[in-house]
Amino acid sequence: MKRRKFIKNASLLTLGTTTLSSFSSAEQTSSIQKLIPKALRKGDTIALTAPAGAIFNKSHITKIEKRLAELGFKTVRGETLNQQTGYLAGSDDFRTKELHQFFEDDIVNAILAMRGGWGCARILDKLDYKLIQQNPKIIMGYSDITSLLIAITDKTGLVTYHGPVGYSSWKEFSTKQVFNTRK
Repeated sequence: MKRRKFIKNASLLTLGTTTLSSFSSAEQTSSIQKLIPKALRKGDTIALTAPAGAIFNKSHITKIEKRLAELGFKTVRGETLNQQTGYLAGSDDFRTKELHQFFEDDIVNAILAMRGGWGCARILDKLDYKLIQQNPKIIMGYSDITSLLIAITDKTGLVTYHGPVGYSSWKEFSTKQVFNTRK
């Protein structure tokens, strides 16, 4: 009988701790004001970057640049697209610095990650969240990029976008969903 009582009490303690933790987390997030980045317009510039894995197939860069140009956007290539440190697109500091530069650059209206892979968790504690908050702009990606998007939203309130990366196929359906275009 003592064992059953112990298991029951342990279960209730775990449930209570989890519930309190959830409320605490929700309170912290709600204290940050939501920032919605400006919508893109034709002629705007989208920065292509690799904050995670290295770009092993460079043809994907040209492919997404062509697709974005067809949609009326300009692109700027980050230096991380040509870097490789093991599996990563450059050192942690290098990838962090490039993200900071794109957030600071007034010419850049949006930031698109070329691919996920692995590596974003390594730069989260290096990011200048105040700089990002003061320069809100669209940032989009998925896979490993999700950790970057969640951290930015959590620390700054900036609405980020879980969507295709540059390596994605960018067929008609995806393009319509991202850019809300109609044919």
